[in-house]
Amino acid sequence: MSQSELANMISSEELARIRRIEEHPKFLGFVIAHEGEARGTVIGVGQMIKRWYKGAIGKLHAKVQAGLKIFSGHGQETNDLTGRTPIGEVIGKKLVTVGDRLSSIIAAWIYKPFADLPFDIASIEANIQMEQDKERGLVVVDCENISAIALGSSALMTPGFAGATLVAALQCFANDHGFAEPRVIDPATDLTPLCHEAAALNLMGDRDSLSLPGGAILTKMAGGCVTVNGRTFGELGEEDGTDVRKIIDNLLFERREAETLKYRDPAQNLFIPRTS
Repeated sequence: MSQSELANMISSEELARIRRIEEHPKFLGFVIAHEGEARGTVIGVGQMIKRWYKGAIGKLHAKVQAGLKIFSGHGQETNDLTGRTPIGEVIGKKLVTVGDRLSSIIAAWIYKPFADLPFDIASIEANIQMEQDKERGLVVVDCENISAIALGSSALMTPGFAGATLVAALQCFANDHGFAEPRVIDPATDLTPLCHEAAALNLMGDRDSLSLPGGAILTKMAGGCVTVNGRTFGELGEEDGTDVRKIIDNLLFERREAETLKYRDPAQNLFIPRTS
């Protein structure tokens, strides 16, 4: 899913509300359910394999409401939300066919204190109705309600739906509407400098300038362009641009590693259950 597709899932009214709370909110797009098999815990029963068909996915998707709270991980053997701290909320949804499977996708606003945690998989907490079929096994026939969405990291867990993963990410900084104006790219355009610039923007976040090891200075210009010591990535040429990109990639890798370690550390991630 492209950033523009994720942006189109969020209404202008919802975006305006969020921008009054956070200047640079972070939005993520997740598949939360799709046709096929799903593994998960049935409370009071244990782990079970359930089969979801198109009708059941449509019923589940209909139960997803704006404002539905999102949490880090599931509760302990319960769907009760009491005492759990929400890390975000659902602000949009879309029912699409991905490959040959009908999929329910949500747009999630991740609150600022939790925006840097490496969430990349999603799961639902719901009351569902199932029937035992002799040929097809345990089949979901209805979804009564969805009480919450749980996010996690694939470094630590596996989603119940194999495809229930992060599909898009977007952070608002660009203009009064929160999104950069779309860039029209000619088919003959060399995409290398554009990829370098995208990596630089990712590293810079909401900063207007950033000094890199070795003396290069990234500067964010009007319209979203990034310069390196006053030159665009296109003006740097392939060799110089690639050298700067390697530095940027290394810094992005170090940041992701630090975020993952932070996520795994019980002293820093309050959502990891404590053991006595």
